[in-house]
Amino acid sequence: YEGDYFEYEAQIGEFEIDKITEPAFPHVLTVNGRDHTKRLLNDKFAEATTFTANSKVDDVVKTIAYNGGITKFRLNSGGVTLGADLALDKDSTRWAGIKSATTPYALDAYFDREGYLVTEPQSDVSTTAPYFIFGADDDTDGASTAERSVTDTAVYNDLVVRSSNSDAETAGIAPASRWQNTDVNSPTAIAKIGRRSASYESDLF
Repeated sequence: YEGDYFEYEAQIGEFEIDKITEPAFPHVLTVNGRDHTKRLLNDKFAEATTFTANSKVDDVVKTIAYNGGITKFRLNSGGVTLGADLALDKDSTRWAGIKSATTPYALDAYFDREGYLVTEPQSDVSTTAPYFIFGADDDTDGASTAERSVTDTAVYNDLVVRSSNSDAETAGIAPASRWQNTDVNSPTAIAKIGRRSASYESDLF
């Protein structure tokens, strides 16, 4: 703690590594990963599996996830049960099975910041208070940032316009025009940034 400011650390999730990158320069190690959803996306049912109607959704989710290597649960669907048999094809992922068991009943399934698999009723956005206020200003609290950028992708200084009208071309009057920026006072002149060509064709000419 120092003055009006203090530092603290907070866990934002448990992650499994997808890729580690280390460029020759600069020496910055980059790690890409996903939460434990990755494990359930990579694990597939070896055989077709069916959960019967009236089974508790939380029991179904726990069974699917536990057999996929998940051991931490915070299941709170409120006792919701399957309204019909849930048939899962072989080679379908365990995560797809969990979503099939929860989404039709307005339930969310996700891993929280401590690595627990959570089920809970979906929030009603019309009545639920927002979790964050997003903004780009330095004085705005939230979890959003903004980045401004400029590109010269669409800067041209050599433009050719042609007719693609076959009747005009057959008659020998197909028009064409070329414009080049040779103005020495222009920041996009050919002499300053090199030739940047573009062409445009139309049947209207």
